[in-house]
Amino acid sequence: MFMSNDVYQLNSKRLRVLWSNPEVIYYIDIDNDRALPEYAPRDEFEHLMAKSELKIIEDPHINISMTFPESGSKSESIQNRAWSAIQDAISAEPDVYLKRYRGKLLTQAMDKSGATKQTIYRWFRRYWQLGMCKNTLNGQYNRCGGLGKTKKIGDKKLGAPRTRTPGDGINVDDNIKAIFRVAIEKCLLNENQYEFDYAYNQVLIAFGVPLPCKPEHLLDVPTERQFRYFYNKEYSPLEITRKRKGEINYQKDFRPVLSSSTTEVSGPGSRYQIDATIADVYLVSADDRNKVIGRPTLYFVVDVFSRAIVGMYVGLENASWVSAM
Repeated sequence: MFMSNDVYQLNSKRLRVLWSNPEVIYYIDIDNDRALPEYAPRDEFEHLMAKSELKIIEDPHINISMTFPESGSKSESIQNRAWSAIQDAISAEPDVYLKRYRGKLLTQAMDKSGATKQTIYRWFRRYWQLGMCKNTLNGQYNRCGGLGKTKKIGDKKLGAPRTRTPGDGINVDDNIKAIFRVAIEKCLLNENQYEFDYAYNQVLIAFGVPLPCKPEHLLDVPTERQFRYFYNKEYSPLEITRKRKGEINYQKDFRPVLSSSTTEVSGPGSRYQIDATIADVYLVSADDRNKVIGRPTLYFVVDVFSRAIVGMYVGLENASWVSAM
């Protein structure tokens, strides 16, 4: 209990154990950007654990500590530089966790690496808060770029410049998005199931482009690629299918299957299912084979758990509850 690198939940705080012995525990708040190591008597942690106020949880940053940078990448170079700078300091446990000793270790790291005090402290925090291993010091370029955030539109065209078609293109602002939505909802999100090209043609018509159009007509209008990007970003596949197929057909043939009958039974014999269908054959009379007496109705009873057929019945009456009994 209270091993190094364990993560605990205390009220709204998440704490990582940095170092411990039978008397004291050093820890850090992993969610505070300005956190520094703190310490508490071990019996205080044990008392909180006994009252269920302190609970051990999974490491929320395990994916960072288990992800290695690509060999030869800039991320690996940043990691090696940071590791080389703080390796000696973080190894001086528990002195590095105490303010009166940490200053001297910090100065040594600054002299060794040439980094500033703020940079060394940032490396310390990342090492302590994210998992206490070398991988926590990599470049973390996966956090760059504003993933999922809408870019602000300015005077410059967003995205890569054109290389195969003339012109610079235009940005998709709120007015263009409104036109896109009208075309999508009238052409693509209904049971008429128009093709995508038809919907894009409606956008071109809204911009006054004559059809059929020429390349010079498309210099200052949204491209089909911009229209398709907006369509895929703003409308989910489930929403599209529900609108294009209709609610009844969607529920019958296209809705996601989130469970199965076997999840509701404990074993063989827990539940049976019965179904009836009219066979695609005609029966003749046993007395006169020239007389057709009708198509038979077949009943099957299936054990839900094992899928075994446990009962079968063939009759000439229509499918009904009375016949099933």
